[in-house]
Amino acid sequence: MKKKSLSLITTTMLLAAFIGLEVLRKFNNINSNFENIIPHTRSIPVEILSWTASIPFTLLVLSVLLFFYIYRIKGVDEDYIGMVLSMILAMIIVLFLKVGIREPRPGEGVLSYTFFQALRNADYFSFPSGHVARASVLACYIHKKGRMPTKILSWLWVFGIAMSRVILNSHWLSDVMTSVILGLFSWMLIDITRKYWMKIYESTLGKISVLSIKRKVTSTFIH
Repeated sequence: MKKKSLSLITTTMLLAAFIGLEVLRKFNNINSNFENIIPHTRSIPVEILSWTASIPFTLLVLSVLLFFYIYRIKGVDEDYIGMVLSMILAMIIVLFLKVGIREPRPGEGVLSYTFFQALRNADYFSFPSGHVARASVLACYIHKKGRMPTKILSWLWVFGIAMSRVILNSHWLSDVMTSVILGLFSWMLIDITRKYWMKIYESTLGKISVLSIKRKVTSTFIH
């Protein structure tokens, strides 16, 4: 627990530092220089790679995993529930950071939105990247459940998603870097508070037979 707490504190401080630097526009020069170096294209392979961290594809992956667990163990794995909660937490943080900081995407201009206008048009803003945050959370889950080759491939996929978002000119470098940390933070926070949300889950959705928690399950689905 002490090791987990220290990791969470370190990740929180790192995330706060990146957000602070973004607010102060300290990444502007780095972002601009990287934009000038990196090639931009909307080729089909890059589009497909980016799509694998989209909301529809992520929901598809979560659904397939859910049905796999229900079929195989007649319930769900608590790490799966943790991943879902981490995804939700990460997306809430992404939403409010987009609305709060309002960094335009590359090539877009600054808009004077009210809070509620910005909330309705949050996807217009660049910082941080929802794609990369979702990929980072999923990689954390795979890192815990999978074997070494799968773990390595999952983080290479995260790197690919991050680069694809920059190559597609949808995000700045600082957006995707921060989002990797954001995904890690969300996973760690949910993991370290497991005993609290598990009680709530088991007294609500966990009472449904097919959604009950089956502990100490090792999935071969991602091995």
